[in-house]
Amino acid sequence: MTALSHVRFSFTLVVDTDLHIGDGRMCPLETLRPGLSRRRTADDPAQAEDTGPLVKTIVRDHDKRPILPATSLKGVLKEALTGSLDKAEIDRLFGTITGGKHDKDGKTDKRDKTDSGQMGRFTFHAAVLDRSDSPSTFSGLPYFDDTAGTWVATHVAISRNDGTADPRKLFNMEMVPAGGRFLVDGIWFGDMEDAKLSLPRLLAPLRRPDGVSIGSGGRIGRGRVSLGRAADVRLWETAFNPKTGLVDTTPGKSPVILTVPKTAMDGAVKILDFTCDGPFASVDPSPRPGDNRGNLIRSLGRDDARPVIHPDGVSGALRSRAAWLSALHDLGGDDRFRKPETWADPEELTPVERLFGVTGWRGLLRQSFIKQPVAAEHTHYTSVALDAFTGGVLDSTLFEHEVYVGVSFSLALSLDRRVDDDNTPMVTQGDRNLLELLLDDVTGDVLPLGHATNRGFGWFSVTHASPERSAR
Repeated sequence: MTALSHVRFSFTLVVDTDLHIGDGRMCPLETLRPGLSRRRTADDPAQAEDTGPLVKTIVRDHDKRPILPATSLKGVLKEALTGSLDKAEIDRLFGTITGGKHDKDGKTDKRDKTDSGQMGRFTFHAAVLDRSDSPSTFSGLPYFDDTAGTWVATHVAISRNDGTADPRKLFNMEMVPAGGRFLVDGIWFGDMEDAKLSLPRLLAPLRRPDGVSIGSGGRIGRGRVSLGRAADVRLWETAFNPKTGLVDTTPGKSPVILTVPKTAMDGAVKILDFTCDGPFASVDPSPRPGDNRGNLIRSLGRDDARPVIHPDGVSGALRSRAAWLSALHDLGGDDRFRKPETWADPEELTPVERLFGVTGWRGLLRQSFIKQPVAAEHTHYTSVALDAFTGGVLDSTLFEHEVYVGVSFSLALSLDRRVDDDNTPMVTQGDRNLLELLLDDVTGDVLPLGHATNRGFGWFSVTHASPERSAR
């Protein structure tokens, strides 16, 4: 094999949970989705010029296609493999830099030229969203656009005063929907036999039931991607063509199809099954073309059988329960708005803050949806408004809730494998103790999720499941 010969490979990544990799920009909703926002048309110039709320947009390539940056994909694979492969194999696959003098802060002295290392065995191109899926697959999502391949999710900020959702602080994020697919191309710097042996190890995390998470909110289960059911990788040998001066696919050879085998989840992962026999709703605030019913509270869903449950809501409910347990057992409080200047070392944080995170500290508890939310029924519930003074029913105040009934999903919980500069695990016994308390408390109990939980909506019973059964 010459220096210009290598192996090209490609595969398809399936988006298992809604994904957002931001480009650092904000775009008016009216600009992102012309004609679909709530912008009011009126003679008032202030209203006519209103462009609606701002939306955090996702990263795109030069053709405006949503992408997964190659460095992001490579980074999550390296993080997922660290601990399951030895350091020598990690260095061989991903490359390494060694040598060089360092200053007192541990940073490499840029003036020193003695750094050395080795190149990794592969590289990715940016993965591009495949927009060939039928638009009807995602048409139930707010502001979904089949040309862009994205939808707009509305979230609420948490009030600093009472820890509940603040409806006056909505924010919007552009999302690639669950079920989307990214096309990945890469190059293996070695021969075909080396590629066939090494690629299954490299891509093994993508065949775990919980996959890997990429982009914003990865710790709470947003942006999970995997190889899906097919799990096929196509490989081509290439060689330098002296006639054209290009590196071409070897003539006369068909691509090699490599199937990456399934990978079991870590034994330390805890699986919880959630079931809501009654109604569930997560409010959809977006307008529907041609439907201006003001007395209908819509529920967010992909279609009539698949409600949307925001990972933030599940994580927030678990954090609230953990904070209550922590206070009950004198393990410390929880200030989710704690500022970095109030602590200098992670050990100063309480177990709740260490598990779920504060500003300047990424939480150690990771959650992942390994079974997506599904519902047995999609229907409407009719309600009446009550007079705040008399407690009686107000006339002409009927309104409807669009709800899902019989909703179920499964969640995987695990502790991060992060280590400090001395290669000591960040997770402490106190962190493990609180997690065990949390798991014991919620298992067999009810965890309220979503809209109108004070009316009996979204009461999910929680049971413990084995990783083997939940992975099927």
